[in-house]
Amino acid sequence: MAAITGGLLAAPLAAVGQPKGKVWRIGFAGLLTREQVMPWFQELEAGLRERGYVPGRNLEWEIRFAAGHPEQLQRLMAEIVASKVDAILAPINANVIAAKQATSSIPIVMVNALDPVGNGLVASLARPGGNVTGSTFEVAPEMYAKNVELLALVLTQRPARLGILWNPSHPGVLPNLRACMDAAPRLGVSLQPFEARTPDDLPRAIAAMHSSNVVGFILLNEPMYLAQRDTITAAATTHHLPAIYTMSLYTEAGGLMSYGPNLFKLWRDAATYFDKIFKGTKPADIPIELPSTLELIINLKSAKTLGLTIPPSVLARADRVIE
Repeated sequence: MAAITGGLLAAPLAAVGQPKGKVWRIGFAGLLTREQVMPWFQELEAGLRERGYVPGRNLEWEIRFAAGHPEQLQRLMAEIVASKVDAILAPINANVIAAKQATSSIPIVMVNALDPVGNGLVASLARPGGNVTGSTFEVAPEMYAKNVELLALVLTQRPARLGILWNPSHPGVLPNLRACMDAAPRLGVSLQPFEARTPDDLPRAIAAMHSSNVVGFILLNEPMYLAQRDTITAAATTHHLPAIYTMSLYTEAGGLMSYGPNLFKLWRDAATYFDKIFKGTKPADIPIELPSTLELIINLKSAKTLGLTIPPSVLARADRVIE
């Protein structure tokens, strides 16, 4: 598995010479590849630079990439801890769990965890306790219920039978599934879950939706799904299945709609947690933040390919339209 030290976005700045004062070291053991996480890291490093932390001067990364092999994550996190970093970046639940198992003293900053209280990652949002702080991905599981509502509004002329694509093995996903299922009767739709635990499961699950006469589906957030977004959106188009996602990256990859937090903003804002920790605040005393805004993005090109007309009432809500 790949390891990177120094600056993530560029080689260490040798011309600067030996940095004066403290050099802060942040560790990260990720499930994806360097290329897949680079867009988010660019936002985080930009946020850190705004607060005076510059790679090659007073900031250094200690990074490992599992590159799609989750069974390697715990070992890689142990290596990060052994390297004596000052803080650990843990974007998702699996990263947080691995980091907590590896250390109870090094501060851990979450970026977009799912239900951190319900999943035992922190004691509470207001006072996390322990060595974990950061942000959650969803405002609440009800965000996913809103996704069901938005897709149902777009598919008003079709039978209201929708699918849910989800990975039961992903920590934190059950409250989101329940929120969708609970909202279905109120919205006059029926929902059928379809499991996909591995990349190879994805095309089969989407084909199974088509065979089951599902007319569209909701995708529940999962890192593996995000890495396979081109496969997912292509299969959805092939089977003529409109879908709504939680991240703009899916819509930009050809998906019909997305509704959820701005992931890039969440990563950029993570810099504030590292800044507070480096200035002496304990993670236990830094409140967990919820996303401040949710954005609706609609891909009209995809709508045309699917033979859909987006209702004006839905189009008027869009924060961004891809044409």
